[in-house]
Amino acid sequence: MPWPLQLDPVRASALAASVGWAAGSAALMLAPRSLGTRVGWLAGWLVLCGHVLIAFSVAHGWSHAAAFDHAERMAGVGAGVYVNEVFLVVWGLDAAWLLVAPTRYAVRPRWVGRAVHGFLAFILANATVVYGTPAAKLVGAMMFAGLTALAWGTRPRLPRPPCPLPAKR
Repeated sequence: MPWPLQLDPVRASALAASVGWAAGSAALMLAPRSLGTRVGWLAGWLVLCGHVLIAFSVAHGWSHAAAFDHAERMAGVGAGVYVNEVFLVVWGLDAAWLLVAPTRYAVRPRWVGRAVHGFLAFILANATVVYGTPAAKLVGAMMFAGLTALAWGTRPRLPRPPCPLPAKR
């Protein structure tokens, strides 16, 4: 018998992982070197691992082929399940790097951080649109709006060069 929507462990764990990602992303912008941020980013990834285990157990009967078929039905691309696995690995490596070597993490090239977090945000947004209920889509939109506002507010401000005055004739 299928789970009632409010008790669906797959959707509930997906929502928990999404909130963990958003909270971790916010913490990375606000206090990137704190131990709480490092542990929280790893904890969000562990919640994602739990979601994967729950999904494979409850929804796919431990079958990768069933997960592939589900992705094909929902998104039109069965290979999307592999993208989800790359998402899991990328977030895990990023969390491990931050936890083990926070100083090196902080001085990595800016493009690496942008690529990692851009990829994670892109995949999470797409997963919310494809798999999310209307309520989850609303929560996702609010999370992304909040993170966008936070990113805009915490970005480094560069001083503007003085505007040259027009030459007098």
